Amino acid sequence: MFGMDEVRELLDELIRRHFSDGRSVGLAVAATDGDGMLLTACHGWADVAARRPVGPGTVFQVGSISKVATAILAVQLWEAGRLDPHAPAQEYLPWLPTEPFARITSHQLLSHTSGLACGSDASPPSPYLAVAAAFPPATAGGTFYYGNANFQIMGMVVEAVAGRPYAGVLADGILTPLGMTGSFPAISAASRQSMAAGYHTSPDDRPFAAGDGLAPAPFFEYTAGDGCLACPVTDLATFARMLVNKGGPVLTPAGFELLTTPVVDTGEGELACYGIFAGEKYGYPDLNHGGTMVGYDSMLCVDRDSGLGVVALATGIANAVPIARGLLGMLRSRHDGRSPTLPAPDPAPRLADYVGTYRGAGSDRTVRVTGGRLCLDGTELRHIRGDVFAITGSPFTVRFGRHDGAVLELSHGPGHWVAGGYTGEASRSHPPEWDAYCGQYRAHKPFEPTFRILVRNGELLQAWPSGRESILEPLPEPGTFRIAGSREVLAFDTPAAGRTLRAVLSGCPYYRTLA
Repeated sequence: MFGMDEVRELLDELIRRHFSDGRSVGLAVAATDGDGMLLTACHGWADVAARRPVGPGTVFQVGSISKVATAILAVQLWEAGRLDPHAPAQEYLPWLPTEPFARITSHQLLSHTSGLACGSDASPPSPYLAVAAAFPPATAGGTFYYGNANFQIMGMVVEAVAGRPYAGVLADGILTPLGMTGSFPAISAASRQSMAAGYHTSPDDRPFAAGDGLAPAPFFEYTAGDGCLACPVTDLATFARMLVNKGGPVLTPAGFELLTTPVVDTGEGELACYGIFAGEKYGYPDLNHGGTMVGYDSMLCVDRDSGLGVVALATGIANAVPIARGLLGMLRSRHDGRSPTLPAPDPAPRLADYVGTYRGAGSDRTVRVTGGRLCLDGTELRHIRGDVFAITGSPFTVRFGRHDGAVLELSHGPGHWVAGGYTGEASRSHPPEWDAYCGQYRAHKPFEPTFRILVRNGELLQAWPSGRESILEPLPEPGTFRIAGSREVLAFDTPAAGRTLRAVLSGCPYYRTLA
């Protein structure tokens, strides 16, 4: 069998890749089997200003991995005969709005099949989140749609059935029996001193690209069941070991079977169980869940065949998944007697694909490769992902569109340009009332605090600082739109001087900025 030293050497290279683009400040990784810890690795800073390095005891916010814990607590209550997963949520929380909660069950909440929208964090952790989740109106349910609201409400159900605060139920039901002594069942002032500082983009209203800086993220308390857990990497590895060992000692075999029985296909190569995902998307039967908080990213994955588990915790805007999946792949190779290898890096864009002149109303745009760098009208473009690039000084991404593999479109903000050979529609008109919606909107919330609305080539678009763009599809109610490919609804109101001053995203108000 190949030694762990070989795995560690490859992991060091994987970590070097992780830090190469400036998206991460601190990182902790751990691997376990059913008997104990196999390795840990810590890199970077827990707090840059204090020059405090990441160590095995550094606490990270684990985000949506908390959903797995909430599901386990619900299953524990089922084991005790106190919670019926198929009873309406309103049976346990009678104050919930009758529509839709007289028909939504814990089973549906736990498997993301409730019909609710994602949830817009319309308030800090509060029972009001359950009320806000009733808008937009829930669909009939039964199909998968991932949403934080499901587990915000499920945490309230757990609390109501247990008859005491959620944090205490989590501590007594999972943290204490597993010996997770460095973990916190809620993100609060008490946990901040031992926690890694989070870091996010600065400024916060435009896309990040390699070379941009990060700034400290705002700290805020969080106590809802979709994301309240904070752990050092060694404790989260203990949590993963519990999953490797089929729930022991916090679940019975029947409870673990209930937790991990697939309920619905996610449509992305995985199956949704209770609070956790399963399947063979990566070539082996696994259990997994990732997590994101403001300034943090995390991943937990378990290979059920080999009995291996890996967890990765990062600060910044980095993606912890490649580290966790890469290390698990190395360990699986070692377990099977094969030489561990590094996963292939993401391919670099082929810059020559984008070179050319693009024509549009008013002016042409020219893309060239200069000194090995892609430039738009002489200004460097920095790759984000796929055919999407950042350009210095702009809150909008530069996006290229392909037709049969050939790059024939260029978009930047509301502008749209096309290359020779483009046969689609260009300079399409749009309803004049849409112009009143365009601009930047902000909310006093830590998650996704701002977005922009623009019109491009006849389409109304919502653009997030991450570079994500979505088409807004008109609904019958004036000023109201469905975000394409989702259940979320965006409604504009409060007109003044020819512009709307507010945009309500699935119940959460955003306000037009003065800029």
